Formats: sequence, structure tokens, C-alpha cells
Amino acid sequence: MVVMTGWTAGGAVLPRIAGGLSRGGQACLEIGTGQEDAVLGLAARAGLCEIGREKDLAGIFRCLILGLADNPATGAPG
Repeated sequence: MVVMTGWTAGGAVLPRIAGGLSRGGQACLEIGTGQEDAVLGLAARAGLCEIGREKDLAGIFRCLILGLADNPATGAPG
């Protein structure tokens, strides 16, 4: 498990996640309030795409589910 307090560090780890995933594999990332768009932008640059997202009990997006993008230019799922 990798724990980060900011997505500056997260941007560095996303390419490693992409490199470690198999086709059809998924990575679940816990994020802070309002971070989903920024993290998804970093994920897309790393060759990952959004598979889904989950809210916490307060209704705040807290988990992003990512997979490999078939086509990183379009972000289509792999």
C-alpha cells in the first residue's frame, strides 16, 4: 500500500501503477475531497483511465477505480 498526502507525489506513482497492471486489472485509489478531476488528469497522462468511482458515507467521491487505457490519447478502457 502506498500512502500519500498530496497528488504531487501521486503523479509520480501513477506511471508505476500503470506499469504493474495487467490488461483487465484495476487499481483503487483513495482520494481527498474534490481531487477526482486532478487525479484523473494525472492518471490519463500515465496511460490509465477511469473504470468507476465510489462515494463515502457522506456522499463524497473517495475512491477512483482505474485501469489501463487501450488508447491513452482517448482514455478508452483497456
